[in-house]
Parts: sequence; C-alpha cells; structure tokens
Amino acid sequence: MSKTFQKLFEPLRIGPYTLKNRIIKSPITTRMSLSSGEVTPQLLDHYAAFAKGGAAMVTIESTEVESRHPRVRPNLRVDSDALLAGLHELAETIHLNGAHACLQLRHVGMWGVDPISPSGVPCRKSGGRDYVTPRVMSIAEIEEVISLFSSAAYRAKFAGFDMVELHGATSYILEQFVSPHTNKREDGWGKDFEGRIRLPLEVLRQVRKKCGPDFPVGYRIVLSELQPDGTNFDEASVFIKRLEEEGVAYISPMVGTYETFHTGEGTMAMRAPKAQTVRYTEPLKKQVNIPVFASFQIHEPELMEQILEKNQADAILLGRPLLADPELPKKIREGRLQDIRMCIVCNNCSDTSMVTQQKLYCTQNPAAGRERDYAVRPAQSRKKVVVIGGGPAGLEAARVAALRGHAVTLIEKNRELGGQVKIASLPIGKEHLFPYVIGWRANQCQKAGVTIETGKEATPEIVEKHHPDVVIVATGAEPLTPEKAAGLYTIATDAAGRLLEANPRIPEIERGSRINAVMASDVLQGKAKVGKKVVIAGGGLVGVETADFIAEKGLAEAVTIVEMLPQIAAEMSLMNRAYMTQKLAEYGVKVLTNTKIVGIAEGSVAAASQDGEEFTIEADSLVVAVGAIAENKLGPALEGKAPEVYVIGDSKEPRSLKEAILEGAHVARQI
Repeated sequence: MSKTFQKLFEPLRIGPYTLKNRIIKSPITTRMSLSSGEVTPQLLDHYAAFAKGGAAMVTIESTEVESRHPRVRPNLRVDSDALLAGLHELAETIHLNGAHACLQLRHVGMWGVDPISPSGVPCRKSGGRDYVTPRVMSIAEIEEVISLFSSAAYRAKFAGFDMVELHGATSYILEQFVSPHTNKREDGWGKDFEGRIRLPLEVLRQVRKKCGPDFPVGYRIVLSELQPDGTNFDEASVFIKRLEEEGVAYISPMVGTYETFHTGEGTMAMRAPKAQTVRYTEPLKKQVNIPVFASFQIHEPELMEQILEKNQADAILLGRPLLADPELPKKIREGRLQDIRMCIVCNNCSDTSMVTQQKLYCTQNPAAGRERDYAVRPAQSRKKVVVIGGGPAGLEAARVAALRGHAVTLIEKNRELGGQVKIASLPIGKEHLFPYVIGWRANQCQKAGVTIETGKEATPEIVEKHHPDVVIVATGAEPLTPEKAAGLYTIATDAAGRLLEANPRIPEIERGSRINAVMASDVLQGKAKVGKKVVIAGGGLVGVETADFIAEKGLAEAVTIVEMLPQIAAEMSLMNRAYMTQKLAEYGVKVLTNTKIVGIAEGSVAAASQDGEEFTIEADSLVVAVGAIAENKLGPALEGKAPEVYVIGDSKEPRSLKEAILEGAHVARQI
C-alpha cells in the first residue's frame, strides 16, 4: 500500500466493531427489490460488488419501516418478518465478501403516498415548482413511528446486520420534526427545540432498548438546511450532542434537503464545490467523541486522505464514486489510481432511481445494477474486431472486447481521441469529463492490448484489409450547423458563413439582412466571438451550457435562450438542471420556452411564441445550439464487408453519453 493513503486505510472503531478502513459505501436507492420489498438476486450481486471492492462497511439503501407511505416503488422494506430471509442473505453476502453491513431505516413522511408531516407545511419538490402538501400527523401516528423504527431495527439485527442507521435527513419524517421549517406544532412534539428533537430521540431510545446497547445505531443528519427558517449548524450541533448522550454510534452528515440541494453553491450538482460537508464536520469533530463521516463531492483519493489527515472527519462516505467503480478502495490500496473509473457527477444514478422511477443506472459503469449479466467473461472464440471511432462508445466497445480476449483495432480519423466529449468538457464545471470518460478508457484500452490508429479515416477498403470478423461503427454525430438547422429554425447562411433570413415565405423580413452567426461549439472552443447581445438558438444541454459559459465569463452583456420545447435542458439530470437554472437566473440570462426563431433582421432576431405571436429580440450575435445529426455514412457501405457489422452510439442516433457508453458495453459483450 502506498504511504500516501495510510490514514485512509487505518481501522475505525464503531461500537463493538473494527472497520478495516475508513471508506464506507453510502446508501443509494436502487429500485432493484421486488414490488413487495423483498431482496432480489440483483440486489445481492450489487451489494456484493462493493464488499468485494474493498469498502469497510456497506450501508444498504434507505429501507422502508412501513409500507403505507413508500417514497418509490419498488423499494426495499423491513416492516414484516416475511422479509427476513432475503435480508439475512443480503447481510451474509456482504459479510462473506469482507465488509460490515449496515441497514439504513427511513420513514419518508411527506414524500410518500398519503403524505404526512408534523404540521402540514407545503414543501417544494427538489429542483421543481410543484409542492407537496401533507396532512398533519395525529399523536397516535407519531407514536406509531417510534414503534415502526424500533421493530424495523430489531428485524435488521435478527437478519444479521451489524448496525442500523436512522435516516434523519432529506426532509424525511425524523428531520421534518427537527426542522423549524416544517415543524410548527404547539404540543409536546414541537413548540420549541426540545419538542422538535423529541421524536428522533424517542426513536433512538426505543431502538437501543429493543436491540441492546451493543447494537450500534448511526444517525443520518442535516447540518444545515440551507434556508433561513430551517435547521442551522449551531442547532444541529446541540442536537448531535444529545444524540451522543443517548448512545448514537456515529454521525453521517448531509447539507441541504430535497428543497435546497440545488440552491446556493449546490450540494449534488456537477458544478457544486467539493467536500461539501467538511466545513461543518471539522468543527463538529471538536464537539463530539463519536465518528463523524464526510460526504458529497469527495471523489479523488488524495482529497479523501487529506480530509482524514487534517482530522476534518473520521471516515469518507462514498455513494456515486463507488457506483462508478466498486473497486475504488482496492485500487487505492494497491496504488492503481489510474485504473479508477471516476464518477463524472452526471447524477443519472439519482435521476433514474428517484425521479424517472427506473432501476439505478450509472453512466460511467453500465454494469452497476447488472453485475452478473455485465460481468466481463472470456469470449468463446477469439475474433478480429475493428472499431471505427474513438469517442466514448467506440472506446468502451474496444475496451470490453479486448478484455474478453478479442484482437481489437480502433481507427479514429482525428489525431485525438474523444469525439464530442472534447467539446462537452469545455463548459463551466465539466473539465473532468475528458480525462474521466476518454482518458480512462484510452488508458484501459492500451493496457488491454487494443491497437489504436489515430489520424486515419476508415474507408471500406481500409477496413477490408484488416479482414475483420466484427466491425463496430461508432463514428458519432456532428453538431447541426446554421444551414443544416434551417429546417428547424428557418435560418441559413450565405456563402461567407453569415446568417441570412432563409425563408422567403416570411416577407416582412428583408432578404439579405445579416447577423453574426456562430456555432456553440466554436464559442466554447474560443474559435468564435460573440457581440454584446446574444441570442442562443436551442435550449438543450449545449445551448444552456453555452449560455452559462458566455454569462460567467462576461463575454456578452445580454443573453437570451430561445427553446421550442416547454423546458430547457431536458437532457440534464434534475439536480444539475435545477442548479443550472438557478445560475442562469443569477446571471440575468433570459429564457424563452415554447418559442421558435422565425427570421433574422439587421440587429435583431424574429421569434414566435407557441400561440403564433411574433416579436423581435435585439441581437448582434446568434449562437446555434440546436442539436446534432448522426454521422453514419460508413455503416451502410460496410454491409457484406464483414460477417458482423454494428452501428452504435451517436452514429446510430444522437443521444446522451449514457447511451453511447451503454451501447459500447453491450455490443462488446455480444460478439
């Protein structure tokens, strides 16, 4: 083990247990259980991967203590003895693979079916405009919550878990009672600070009474709600000391709630600052004598070690980074830092499991949640494989195919690998995309023996010379130019590349009027300049990020996004979109949805709303960011040139990075 990471691999004592290192798997909803809440083989494989990968403790996703108010379905449950067999197998699987097992317990309160809360205060859904309006809980319901938690904890102990964690964060029921924002009660379960913390303290007491003093109980807590009338650090510190007095085993902190994760500097968004909880955990550690974890945006091993060395926390809680690479702890210990597949903070994991109601998914690691099906197994027969295109889809296909034992050659027409990821890495806060997505895959391809030929355009004749058994076409997509976008926005360029009013069916716009038109990709690369007043045609991912880029760097005085759809940045994860929307508002960027550009005049852009009302926007520059078109001339030309020909990624249809990597991973496992 490298001396650099000695602190990270020191043992940690929690209750009667000694954890082998200080890397702990954070709970993330998977939606891999049965609809009844039972454990599935898929869940067993998923959590076994983290234990095998070297995490000292694996904390199982938020598990419902009752079935009447589920956050999502399916979701793991622990409210019935009928579920014990599966839970026992889950705990045993983690133990057999070398880690301690912890079950996180939650009651979602106002975030589930028949939403309930202390006072019925409406709360905004994370990053959205919709509100949850819960009903006020009765005394009987409050007392029932205590019983539900204690019974659930006892079942967890009986099933073989080493400890449980009470989920007192993200605006779930325990945190709703603690928060002055959501608890306005005037009885003994509210009214003042003592009343507000009464429920979680009673839950803790009953759990310890039922499970015994040697069964550790951790607590997930919000150190700051990031809103004026919510819990702040000073109040949280007092509450934590009370929890310690009552015997809580460790503190797992968060910053923000479902209402505020995206606000301020954000917590989970791609652009959010690193190590979000450290500014709170460092002073907290001076006040308590139990382990305190650090979490959020702690992805680099060097940062993990630094936090522990400075005594800012006792352990590092990792969720998304371990989804991207379950073997991260093992690779750090072995000094194989370049082999770590880093999380890119796209938040597809939280979106799929919590927002779109799908099973958990990781962009960087398509095997997450598919551990058994997507295990890399040796091919039955060795084949010659030619991959055309060195973007994410092509590199992933080449990497996996080579690991399976195939002889792989990758041909890229440009001198550099990367495809559209080179441009995608240019917006603010996305600089890590290229090294984490492309750099890592290129390095792994070289280690796996892939022959990479750059600066060489593949033709049918060149491909045939390789005598391939399999050809995988991953030539990607090209951004729509102003001329190609004319069908969408009735715009085009003249021979000099200047934008013209292109549709003679709009007589009120004088034909021949000009405006400076540039591609979003050229603005991001510094190849094109914009004027003081900019209109961006297209409010998708590229358009929004380009607007953010222009505004933050002060390249223009006024920026307007024009988008035909009802929402901007629909491709972004909820958390990233909410954070970006907030930033655009701070910069004064004007956003026009349900609107399209219908013409160009000198010094202005003509637009029309959904109901047909036309108006003009002052502009001296138009930035075109209206999507991309597939680049697949080669696919049809290769028919009959090889026994197997596959077209994947954007060359099949322009979509997201997630689909590109998934299709590369999938096809390489089929050949």
